[in-house]
Amino acid sequence: MPTALRALFVVHRQTADRFTEALRQVGYTGGWQIIQTEDEYRAALKTSAFDVVIFDDTLPWCAEAARALRGLNKPLIAAGQTPDVETAVACIKSGADDYTGLDGLGQAVSRALAAAGTPPQTEESPAPERTLEDERRLNATKNRVLSRLSHDLRTPLSVILTTSELLQRYLDRLSEERRQGYFDAIRSQIKIIDQQLDDISAVIRAESGRLEFAPTILDLAQLCQDVADETRLTFGSGYQIGVQTAGDLAHVTGDPRLLRMALRNLLANAVKFSSPGQEIRLEAGRRDERAVFIRVSDEGMGIPEADQPHLFEPYYRASNAQDMNGAGIGLRLVRCVADLHGGSISFTSREGAGSAFVLELPLVGRAD
Repeated sequence: MPTALRALFVVHRQTADRFTEALRQVGYTGGWQIIQTEDEYRAALKTSAFDVVIFDDTLPWCAEAARALRGLNKPLIAAGQTPDVETAVACIKSGADDYTGLDGLGQAVSRALAAAGTPPQTEESPAPERTLEDERRLNATKNRVLSRLSHDLRTPLSVILTTSELLQRYLDRLSEERRQGYFDAIRSQIKIIDQQLDDISAVIRAESGRLEFAPTILDLAQLCQDVADETRLTFGSGYQIGVQTAGDLAHVTGDPRLLRMALRNLLANAVKFSSPGQEIRLEAGRRDERAVFIRVSDEGMGIPEADQPHLFEPYYRASNAQDMNGAGIGLRLVRCVADLHGGSISFTSREGAGSAFVLELPLVGRAD
């Protein structure tokens, strides 16, 4: 079934036909607006209605184009006829949501629209009208999330780019140990990006009832130890995480992927809101014959009392955490995971005196 799409192409005229044909081949139809100059682009941002912007990666002012689009909550995709890694990194650092070659343009558009929460409509079923207030609220939320995500991804991307350039220039002068250190740094940053995107995807799926839940029998003590080790590697040796488990935790029913995501977010929050040297504790044990618990506590900055009722709302960030990395989805994801397992998440916190989060799970959880 054809899908209507309003696309703004910022491309050279000779490449416009290739871009539009790439979209038609995967079922997109609609009116394509094609512009070639920066002045035309700025005018189009003020007067035109469109779903997505696609720009040619060879245009010299594409970085400025990306910056001008950020406040409008519209997906921006960079496309190249001969894509390469260096150009991809530069475009994403400039503000593009995705980078692709012609053969992947249709898939990139679909991903960007889905991530923005504005999937295109089939021609037979137009989207229902939102009230102006609903539209403003939705746009404000999306803008905050996209802005925060862009900021959070830029740091690891910069590390990857800088490290790869050092390897390219000085590979033959580096010792084997230094080379390995650089490669480890790149892998670590890629893992951070992957986890951030995985978390966002999981929250979106959970909110729409499509988050896959695959429970099995697992060793909860081993899972806790593994995630603690991964967190130490991610944040460095300056943060000490004490792990304590008690009782028989070797036969707990749960989804190991989702529990790992929830526990990783709880530990990451504890680290981010603590100073090096402050104690972070991860404890797990049997609550009783029917339930187990996981408790993550820290001595960090704590949560202001006024923020506590809103802490599990999607994209919410406490007033004392506005300048820290994070899109405000970690605790929402933890609650989604708890709900899927038929469990609960609770916390106690005092500003300036740390926080403690307790995830409780039935010993024999849901099997659907």
